[in-house]
This record gives sequence, structure tokens and C-alpha cells, in this order.
Amino acid sequence: EFLHYRFNMKFTILAALLPSTFAFSAYLDQLGGAVGTASSPSFASPAIPVVPPTGTGPSQQMLDLISKQVSVELMASQVYLSASIWFHQRQMDGMAAWMLEESDEERGHGLSILDF
Repeated sequence: EFLHYRFNMKFTILAALLPSTFAFSAYLDQLGGAVGTASSPSFASPAIPVVPPTGTGPSQQMLDLISKQVSVELMASQVYLSASIWFHQRQMDGMAAWMLEESDEERGHGLSILDF
């Protein structure tokens, strides 16, 4: 629950600063509720039909969900990187550094999922 709150806090800061985060929010909405919001803190399952696996390895449904999650992580990394540039241009170096660290963290999440 703390991590969810932390994500919402960072996302709220970015939404106030960058118009492009609204496109990110719309993208999250397209995932069918895969990420919770401040009004619904639980993580809901996206509305994807359950398909039984036909062979070994992950099902197509699982591969689709993993792909979407990697996309969310990498898109969040891009948004944080944009915020870092925005802050740096305004000589707000502390905030720029924090956003750059957050960008690296989100990119790391996406790469970790791919390595798994």
C-alpha cells in the first residue's frame, strides 16, 4: 500500500508539471484498470479473456500482460526523464536529480521484468 501511495504521489507531481503525463494517464486507462488510482487503491485485473495455455511456457495472456507492464514501466521512465529536463532548464537541480533517479528506477523495473 505504501508503494502504491508513493507511485500516486509521484504521478500527481508529474501530472501537474507535464502535459504529456495526461497521455500517459490515458494509456493507463486503456490498460483496463491494470494500475490502481487514488480513488481505487487496489490493483484490478485487466479485462482480458482467460486462454488456457497450449504448450509449455507462459500463456499468451501472460505474455500480453508482461508486455503491457514493461511498456508502463518504460513510459514512466520517459515521463520522469522529461520532468528531469524540465526542472534542469529552470535551475531546479535537486528536483532534476530526483526525477532522473526515478527515471532510472522505472527503467530498471522494465529491464528486470524482461530479464525474468
